Amino acid sequence: MEVFLEVTVQHKKYHTGFMERMRQQPEVTSCYQVEGEYDFLVKADVTSEKELEKLERGVRKINGVCSVQPVYALQEII
Repeated sequence: MEVFLEVTVQHKKYHTGFMERMRQQPEVTSCYQVEGEYDFLVKADVTSEKELEKLERGVRKINGVCSVQPVYALQEII
């Protein structure tokens, strides 16, 4: 199942560490630094709800992360 995580980090000083940790996650297929209501959009491919929960818990534990909001892809249009 393809999911997205909208991640907010407390301060820009945590961005480099966050990006490095995302590179180490095998289920993360893309990670974008974005402008708007959150700082990063993480795209991941997980096989179950349990795997998604594990990924979310891991992301929440990264130094500087203050919020993680999952978004589920229902259908790919293009």
